Amino acid sequence: MFLLEEKGIQNFVEYIANRFKEIFEILIIIGNIAATITIIVGCIMWLSRFDPNAGKRLFLYGIILAIIIRFLATLGLPTAIIP
Repeated sequence: MFLLEEKGIQNFVEYIANRFKEIFEILIIIGNIAATITIIVGCIMWLSRFDPNAGKRLFLYGIILAIIIRFLATLGLPTAIIP
């Protein structure tokens, strides 16, 4: 009986880890989209001289966001949960 409970707990942990992995992948995609949009809007604002200072900041923040997202994508956080 103890083996059945242990196997059930292991299945539950694997299920939660898989769901966490799916959510993590979706957040990485959303972060990449947000970084791309931020960079594009920053470039448009900067190059059109609508608001050059804000455009430069948006461009820089977009690049920083893209770097952070790439770093988080390479960490493999969901795989650290499953033993």
